[in-house]
Amino acid sequence: MLGIQPTTAGWVRLSGGNWISYAADRSGATQRWPQPADPRHHQPRLGQTDDMPAPGLTDGVVLLRQWQAADADWYADTVRDPLIQRYTSEPPTLTADQVCAAIADLADQAQAVGFVICDATTGQRLGNIALRHDGKIGAVGYWVAASARGRGVATRALRLLSDWAFAALELSEIRLWTHVDNAGSGLVAERAGYRRARDHDQQRTVKGQVWNTVGYIRPAPDPATCHPPASPQRSQTRGVDDEVESLLAEQLAYYRAHAPDYDNEYLGQPWDRCLDELPITGDVLELACGTGHWTPLLAARARSVTAVDAAPEVLTLARQRARDLPVEFIQADVFGWQPPRRYDTVFFAFWLTHVPPARFAAFWSVVGAALAPGGHACFLDSSSRERACERMLPNQTTPTVWRRLRDGSEHRVVKVFYSPAELAAKLAELGWSASIREASVDLLVGTAQPSSSDPQWSTP
Repeated sequence: MLGIQPTTAGWVRLSGGNWISYAADRSGATQRWPQPADPRHHQPRLGQTDDMPAPGLTDGVVLLRQWQAADADWYADTVRDPLIQRYTSEPPTLTADQVCAAIADLADQAQAVGFVICDATTGQRLGNIALRHDGKIGAVGYWVAASARGRGVATRALRLLSDWAFAALELSEIRLWTHVDNAGSGLVAERAGYRRARDHDQQRTVKGQVWNTVGYIRPAPDPATCHPPASPQRSQTRGVDDEVESLLAEQLAYYRAHAPDYDNEYLGQPWDRCLDELPITGDVLELACGTGHWTPLLAARARSVTAVDAAPEVLTLARQRARDLPVEFIQADVFGWQPPRRYDTVFFAFWLTHVPPARFAAFWSVVGAALAPGGHACFLDSSSRERACERMLPNQTTPTVWRRLRDGSEHRVVKVFYSPAELAAKLAELGWSASIREASVDLLVGTAQPSSSDPQWSTP
């Protein structure tokens, strides 16, 4: 293990005395962070300050509390998860005794803090988050247990700890690094107020492998324009993203309620033949699969299909439609889900126009992380000619339409129309090469592949 002595809460100490931070699930790379040379340079440890509320930091949904010896078995078991092993420096042989020793060691560190991420209501352990600083700049790492992924846990924890650390420690900047393939990490960082810092990208050797890592930074808020952190019980949300989250929640509620009637939209439509021209092959990932209209058609051409959707009601119908076929169904929020492996084809139909512009890049990061080298993203969606059939809401930051359910209730749904040229240009900005055409049946039919020159999609 290169002389690494494991410690808890996202940090390991090398035999030479330096520290390395790590993160997993929503983050993944490692970053060297030296101990201060002057012992008089002593900042109060986060957990020791009078400002830390008891029993910890909370936004009412997640709670960050100090590690205890009783957590050691859970920690040692949880880090054996394949994604944590893939994206962190956690040794696969970590024992509960080593974790106990690390918890005790962490208590003596003046400039490091580690928390268990818990459910604020039930106290269930959900993950791990840690921060280390030198008095001016901090570095943060985190991972989330497999059972807690896709629920926004990492975003809430990262936002909560970052906001509090800026206020309590007066840091000028907090940094984090993610494995280049861990697309969920970038999504979490951006939702928590971090931005890409390409000049911080690095290559590192971890567990005998060379990792390409991407950097993110969050500068301290401007004291002239910000307010003190809200009460720890208050949810930490942000302006435009707050509205997007609300809109996506309403969109999901609509499709859950609409599940029994959803297939009526396909009756008499000649859309299926458009699938014939797409390069569907190998292992296929279907995002936003809905009631599974396309799933059997994909399975007929694929080696296997993994179908993902956030709505349990539509998945129930999809499972019935695809029974006895080589299909695995997963209930997860597409925006927060981490692909467990690579696929030859990523397919989505009538979904891209429901992605808010603020989430467009993050969604395509998930697609890129899921694609095997040489693979294709394939999609079908409404053409801009369909705009005339929709009831668009005026003056919306996120293009939105009204949709009515059978009971007469109305819901807002995201609907972003593109021409083939507009969509290809947006994808080119993200490093994708796309071929998109408008079919005679008022559909966009497209394929896309990562441009080989774009370092975001390089494979370590």
